[in-house]
Amino acid sequence: MLLDIQAMIAKGKGSGYERWAKVHNIKQMAQTLLFLEEHGLRDYDELSEKAKVATERFGEITEKQKALEERLVEIAALKKHIINYSKTKDTYAEYRKSGYSKKFFEEHREAITFCKAAKEAFSKIEGKLPKIKELNQEYSEVLQEKKKTYAEGPRCPACHDLPNNVGQTEY
Repeated sequence: MLLDIQAMIAKGKGSGYERWAKVHNIKQMAQTLLFLEEHGLRDYDELSEKAKVATERFGEITEKQKALEERLVEIAALKKHIINYSKTKDTYAEYRKSGYSKKFFEEHREAITFCKAAKEAFSKIEGKLPKIKELNQEYSEVLQEKKKTYAEGPRCPACHDLPNNVGQTEY
């Protein structure tokens, strides 16, 4: 992205900033021209179309990455609930046998709370609970898919800036 040097000088930036901004703009223009040459782009409309496609693709990949990240969080939470339940179910059974005694509850508050939270999470799941091994496998698969989507990302992170850079370049 090319910088508007005159606007920055008007804001009170010094001569050092002006010198840096000029060098930055020259580097950006050189990068833009190299990209155009490497990809054989001679028409501004074609460049705009490629930038639009790259931006749309970036949006799709970003959405996919967000969905995969959410699934990883869900799997981790479910694993935690399953582990907590297996550790605390005996304490909860004793709590029920005690007639839901307040004294017993206070002595084992953390374990009972974990067990209740796990049961609540399990009630939201339709069907049979997955085993930890299955969750680990799914987590691994989702993580691999996430890594693959990062690799599919745009090769040129600033591709959407190219039409702007070309439009700002003065010959």
